[in-house]
Amino acid sequence: MLVCWAQRVIWRAGELSAGLLYEMLCRQTRTRTHIAIYANAMDGEMRILHLHLKKKYFDQIASGEKTLEFRRATDYWRKRLIGRSYDEVWLYLGYPKRGDESKIIKRRWSLVAKETILHEEFGDEPVEVFCISILKIA
Repeated sequence: MLVCWAQRVIWRAGELSAGLLYEMLCRQTRTRTHIAIYANAMDGEMRILHLHLKKKYFDQIASGEKTLEFRRATDYWRKRLIGRSYDEVWLYLGYPKRGDESKIIKRRWSLVAKETILHEEFGDEPVEVFCISILKIA
């Protein structure tokens, strides 16, 4: 409910600066949850989902062999993926040093779906995961 209300206010705000709108919404709702996302979007900043990968999966995505990235369906990932939209997904080989572009793949954000899969990374039992589509940026 709060997010929908915040979206309507931002769509109608037009000429308000993001900072002023952010403060107005925080005073109005007494919470800062979700509001910063929309304030950043108004500033024209790119919304980027950052994912850190093992070398095996990083190489498969780089070669085009892998087009989906899986994250276990936990509250942690639910908060980051459901009801949110990103401009890009940045995939990192581990945790590279700042400025090491050779270990970063940048892809366009497309969609996320929830599925139950069997995967070597998650053990022998079927597991619910979020499937993040990884599309190349044209």
